[in-house]
Amino acid sequence: MAKIPFFPIPAVLAGLLVLGGCATPGYNDKDMIVAPHDDEGGGSWSNPDARFTAEVWSDAPPPRIGDFLKLKLRASDDAYLSLYAIHTSGRTSRLLDNQFVRGGRTVPFPGPYSRVDFALSPPPGDETYLLVATQKPLRWLAPDDIRERGSLTELNLTGKELQQRLRAVLDRQNPYSWNVAVLNQPLRP
Repeated sequence: MAKIPFFPIPAVLAGLLVLGGCATPGYNDKDMIVAPHDDEGGGSWSNPDARFTAEVWSDAPPPRIGDFLKLKLRASDDAYLSLYAIHTSGRTSRLLDNQFVRGGRTVPFPGPYSRVDFALSPPPGDETYLLVATQKPLRWLAPDDIRERGSLTELNLTGKELQQRLRAVLDRQNPYSWNVAVLNQPLRP
């Protein structure tokens, strides 16, 4: 008689739920691929359990190719902010890594003393910016995820991979200790 391998049922079910995309209520595959839009060009990927909010926005009109990126970031409580971009070209990058900010303080990006002077490049379309606010620094990228280090860290991840991996990392954190804000900003020719 052949032996049947033993798999712990809870582990198998959890794996199937994660692979099937239904382990996290309220987030579906559509949310993971394209950040939702609202009337002001922003979106919500926020954590309803968090004890604080995160915001990313731009007061400037939609930029044109060649304009410099100008964003504003804020968390309602003291937090470490990380900012990721999904560019119209399909490239992804980390623009800010665990910068500590006091709650309620608006932080310009790039800041006045930043080494990043980020000119927006073709093609036109929607740029997506993910602001992650955590109460402890979040280190989740593997060495293979990073294509090029520097003031602007280029990643070896597609936009979908970036969002899926980030969601998986955040889902393992204390649900009260993190929040995310999304800005979808059109880039004009």
